Amino acid sequence: MSRYELLVFLHVACAIVWLGAGFLMVVLELKASRSGDPAELRHLGASNEWLALRLFIPSSLLTLVFGILLVADGPWTIGTLWVDLGLAGFALTFLAGIGVLKPTGEKVKAALEREGPGSPEVTKLSHRLTLAGRLDLVVLFAVVAVMASKPASGDAGTLAGLGIGIVAAWLLIVWASGRKSAAPQAAAVPEA
Repeated sequence: MSRYELLVFLHVACAIVWLGAGFLMVVLELKASRSGDPAELRHLGASNEWLALRLFIPSSLLTLVFGILLVADGPWTIGTLWVDLGLAGFALTFLAGIGVLKPTGEKVKAALEREGPGSPEVTKLSHRLTLAGRLDLVVLFAVVAVMASKPASGDAGTLAGLGIGIVAAWLLIVWASGRKSAAPQAAAVPEA
């Protein structure tokens, strides 16, 4: 195995851990939200917080480091469209993590301690955190699609397909999220 092949393996392995962990958290959140058990949701939040420092951040940073080493060691350069798109996707998800996911998670934790699991504030913040996590996961899948397809500026069909896929996934997530949050409110309104 060459050094380049080793770097490819390490880059892909770290990306799999990062994406897989994010996907698993979405699946566990769906399970917890359907259970209606506040303790399960609280436990999931604590697990996510614990995993952030031990799994999400290290695997994302190692994915970036090994990717940069691949560019330095291989035939790719910064300025190659798919490399730049991958870096932009990393930056977007990293900024979402420190700018939205982490602070919202901290607000959920504080509201849980202050008001308890069934409060409207906890519900609102948890909903926001879930939505942001799902949208972030779409970005991660898009980066993997870019890495696999390696589109160039002339690959209009591939780029359009990726863009349409991202927008469609985001719209579906936002639509489903709106339906989920509206359902309890509609059920609480008495019929005339």
